[in-house]
Amino acid sequence: MKKIFLINNKNINTNTNKTSVKKNNIIVIGNGPSVLKHEFGNIIDNFDEVVRINHYVPSKNVGKKLTIFAHSTYGTIIYNNVFSMAKEILVWNQTNSKEFKSYKSVKNTIIDKKPIETILKKNFNFNIYPQGPWCSTGVAILMYLINKYEKICIHGFDYLQKSKQLHYFESKIIKTSEHSSILEKKFIEHYLKLGKLYKLEDLENNQD
Repeated sequence: MKKIFLINNKNINTNTNKTSVKKNNIIVIGNGPSVLKHEFGNIIDNFDEVVRINHYVPSKNVGKKLTIFAHSTYGTIIYNNVFSMAKEILVWNQTNSKEFKSYKSVKNTIIDKKPIETILKKNFNFNIYPQGPWCSTGVAILMYLINKYEKICIHGFDYLQKSKQLHYFESKIIKTSEHSSILEKKFIEHYLKLGKLYKLEDLENNQD
C-alpha cells in the first residue's frame, strides 16, 4: 500500500506501516463547542487510546482519560501535569521551532510536517505556514494518525465555524483567518466518506 507520509522520530521506529486495530481502539477529541451537547465522558474514557489536542478541560462531556497528547509549536500551549501523564506526545512542529516544551519521561514523536503539508496542499488546497489559511493542529494530527490506524473515532471537530466559540472551554467567540472552515470540512468529510473516520455521535446512535 502506498505510504502517505513519513515521520521523523529518533525515539521510535519510523516504520509507517498501518497498525491493525479494532474499531473502538482510538478516539481523537477536538475542542469544538459541540462536545457540550453530549455527556460522552465515560464512553470516551473507555477507548484504549484517547488523543487530546493543545489543551483540554476534563468534564462529563469529554472525559478525563489521556494517552496521547498532541500539540503544535504555533501559539501558546497550556501545559500542566495532566499532559505529562500521557504515554506519548505528538509534536506538530509547524513553525520549524528548535525549542518547544517536552517531557523527558514521555515518548516524544516529532512529526515530519513537509510530507503532510504536501498532501494537504495537493488534495485539499491548504496553504503552507505562514501563508494562511494553513491546516489546524487537529487536521495535521488526524492526517498523521490516519496512516497508522484502520479507523479513527472523532468528536468535537466543528470545522472552525466563525459564528461560534472556537473552543468548548472558552466562552468568548474567537475569529481566526489562519484556518479555513471550508477546507477543514472538506478534509473531514472526505475521510468520513472513505470510512477512515467515524463520528462518536454516529456510533452511539447505531447502538441505541
